Amino acid sequence: MKDKKMIILVAVIIVLLIGLSYASSKAPKAVDWEPTFINTKTSPYGTYITYELLGDLFDKKNIRSTRRPIYNNLKKSDVTNTIQKEVVTEANTIKNDPTAWYRDIEASIDTTSYIFINTTFLLDKVDLQYLLNFVGLGNNVFISSEEFSSSLMDTLKIQTKKVFFGFEADTIYSLVDFPDKKYRFKSIQSQTRLNTDSCLLPVRPLAFNNKKDTVFVDVQYGKGHFYIHTIPSAFANVNLLQIDKYDFAFKSLSYLPKNSKIIWDEYQKQGGIGDNDSIFRAMLNNKPLRIALYLILAGFLLFMIFRAKRAQRVIPVINPPVNSSLEFLSTVSNLYYRKKDFKTIAEKRQSYFLDFIRKNYYMSTENINDEFLNVLSAKSGMDKGHLTELFSLYKDMVILPYAPNDIFLKYNNLLEEFYRIVKNK
Repeated sequence: MKDKKMIILVAVIIVLLIGLSYASSKAPKAVDWEPTFINTKTSPYGTYITYELLGDLFDKKNIRSTRRPIYNNLKKSDVTNTIQKEVVTEANTIKNDPTAWYRDIEASIDTTSYIFINTTFLLDKVDLQYLLNFVGLGNNVFISSEEFSSSLMDTLKIQTKKVFFGFEADTIYSLVDFPDKKYRFKSIQSQTRLNTDSCLLPVRPLAFNNKKDTVFVDVQYGKGHFYIHTIPSAFANVNLLQIDKYDFAFKSLSYLPKNSKIIWDEYQKQGGIGDNDSIFRAMLNNKPLRIALYLILAGFLLFMIFRAKRAQRVIPVINPPVNSSLEFLSTVSNLYYRKKDFKTIAEKRQSYFLDFIRKNYYMSTENINDEFLNVLSAKSGMDKGHLTELFSLYKDMVILPYAPNDIFLKYNNLLEEFYRIVKNK
């Protein structure tokens, strides 16, 4: 009867979970205003429209998105292979003259443009080097973000200034090559402005805000170009659906060569994907699989609560500690005996002998005198003369650089005789 009630309870809970999952799937979804800039998101701040319309600017067959790091994308490419075969220089040359790395290279490679659209653009040391090499060989990188990797900006010697508080909800922007039209865009986190006064590379401003601050520049690096763009919201779905704003994004991208191959980055927004991707990530990204996973976990939890039996752990057998001191002493003694170091053996045995006296007869061994020998002889049963000879032989061995074999053997025989007498007493 008890088991039946438990089965009914578990069944009711599972049915309730299924019902709640179904109800939540049918409920109207709230608008997702998170600035993800993911190319598959149709939410206001996704970039689904931008990515789908790239085919109007570039050849569709040359466009691909990637969820792999910069290093992985460029490492196996023709660009990297060309670098490894044809470029030999020193790091100091790059610092003094960034274009020297590429000056004498004449490689026949296709032009490629790498596009990054995100709130924050990050680079590690390896990715930065590959990206610089990639651009230096005649390719292009378009970065639209409100925050840029400090290592990249330090390399290009471009300073950024952010305004977090006090800026207007909408800021007016204009493109240098299209000065007649003004555009209004909201910032995601902050307004970012560019200062190129210290840049030693050829640089051209392409867009300004209403305060004449630079927000979009073209920096020539080697044979290629970096396009630094600070208004990623211009590429969001919410702005591309507005007639007075949609063309700003495509005019910005139009500076890239039309016949260029396009790599659209999704790694910095969605993370990596590949053969080693977690199965749980795939399940959580798929709604039916996510519900199934939750139901399985709920079932395991219910089983653990209602069905798991409490069992006492097996009590392990604890063996009493073994006194292996004698075996250890024998091993050490054999080691010294093989080396003919009788003096050291005698010292070890004498230490053990005195410790035996202290523990078994409760006698102090600091002063070995006539009174001590009388008491020890009475307690142990060994003749006082033998005990006197035992301690005398030890003193003789200690003062000598090397203990003679005959003295040691005599000392050892007396010591063994002592233990024999004590054992038989």
